[in-house]
Amino acid sequence: MLVILAYVLIGFGLGKRCFDVFGHDSGDMAAFDHMMWHSSHGRLFHCSVMLYDEHTKPVSMLALHSSYFWVFLMPVYALFPGMTTLLFLQSLALGLAAIPMYLIVRWAFQNEWAAVFFSTAFLLLPPVISQHVNQVEEPSFLPVFLLYVFLFFLQRRFGAFLLMALVSC
Repeated sequence: MLVILAYVLIGFGLGKRCFDVFGHDSGDMAAFDHMMWHSSHGRLFHCSVMLYDEHTKPVSMLALHSSYFWVFLMPVYALFPGMTTLLFLQSLALGLAAIPMYLIVRWAFQNEWAAVFFSTAFLLLPPVISQHVNQVEEPSFLPVFLLYVFLFFLQRRFGAFLLMALVSC
């Protein structure tokens, strides 16, 4: 657990530093921040930085990224609004993905050391690490849920499997 905590804090620190230097370096990063802000103020999935109809009318983020996953993050964002919150939640989700990875490997190999090795190796994969400094988007939040989907499939826990599969959609 200390490895996960250190990973989350270091990843968040890197992402925050990158954001402090470059700001909203992509349209998506700004769009998700605006969408979360508007959603926490009663206009669900409204985005003021993305326009349609010859660039005059605001668009719903559901028209561009049809992901309802953001609803789960909205209460946290409402308490702590800002890009920093989204960066932290992304780092937390990436770090927590090590838990189902650990459980899968421990279940499959019946070996604690193999589970620690593979869950740590997962966290250190360049595509996973790069998500801390890249941008905030839905795919960064999915590994934790998809790994639980796989774990519950292996364990033949159909109810938990369906729940995690629905959350990951």
